[in-house]
Amino acid sequence: MIPYGSNRIFLDSMKRNLDSIIDQNKGFENREIVFFGYTAISLAAMEHLKIKGIMRLQLERYGYSLGKEIFIYFDHQKELEKNAVYPSPMLDVEEIKKRQFDILCFLKETAQSNNLKYYLMHGSLLGAVRHKGFIPWDDDIDTVMPVEDAFKLYDVLKNNDRYEFYVPGKSDYYIGETPMLMDKTTIMYLMKFPLLICQGVGIDVDLLFPTGNNDFENEEFIRIYNEQENQLRAAYMEEDYKTAVQNRAAYMLSKLTEHSIEEKEYVCGSYIYMEMIKKSCFGEGEDMLFEGRTFKGPKEYDIVLKEMYGDYMTPPPVEERNDTRHVTYAYRR
Repeated sequence: MIPYGSNRIFLDSMKRNLDSIIDQNKGFENREIVFFGYTAISLAAMEHLKIKGIMRLQLERYGYSLGKEIFIYFDHQKELEKNAVYPSPMLDVEEIKKRQFDILCFLKETAQSNNLKYYLMHGSLLGAVRHKGFIPWDDDIDTVMPVEDAFKLYDVLKNNDRYEFYVPGKSDYYIGETPMLMDKTTIMYLMKFPLLICQGVGIDVDLLFPTGNNDFENEEFIRIYNEQENQLRAAYMEEDYKTAVQNRAAYMLSKLTEHSIEEKEYVCGSYIYMEMIKKSCFGEGEDMLFEGRTFKGPKEYDIVLKEMYGDYMTPPPVEERNDTRHVTYAYRR
């Protein structure tokens, strides 16, 4: 297993970029600052701006004042519900999982009818093998597709009325790091100060990239991936960040797909895990049961799961089974 790249370089770069903009008096207080995801980087950036007083200045631009409307903490969700931001009732966890399962069934049918490969992956693969469905303390679905097939799926679903396939570098201004197949009849919120960014309930469709034929080529792929990812994150700091992010994501995709999967012996996914796994482990896939229906998993799923989780058939102790809810609040449109 090759370790995922460190965020330390980007953290230092982020602070330098923010200080540079503040020092040049570019008027942060008159602009919207948006952080993408509750990550160590975004939290560090928010803390850095709070120390500089920028977060308070932003709110004061909207007519609020410290000690009157601005408080140290408030419950975002309670405020949203109190002010009727969403007219529809909130979906409970089981309804969300049902929506995700429907999306998975749609992915299977679409892949079959268009001769595309897909596989259950990560927690969903583990859930299928160990629990025959969702891991009891989890609530999302993870899949993976060869990158060329994912691009074809994107084209197939461009005009679909119910589902939309968001791909970084292809979908306009999509801010996620991983492609997602989403249900357009639902909405969920992602709190990004000072904006409320919304998307639908969806499932991850990770990209399976060709990496190399030996350790040297695999290491070189990881170097390029980390380099491109750092540049992508830095694009969020640019003045026209929407265009910058879109262009950088597209360039990153072009760099990572210079070779076809047929040319390389090893492949890896782009999301969190950076395992180098032999392409032959995926093959045509293996039918496996997930919530009462069969879906494709990697042909050599035992090798894949051991690479990711080690002794994967032994569940963790009860006290270590953390609630891993991914969709906190979701609604019908």
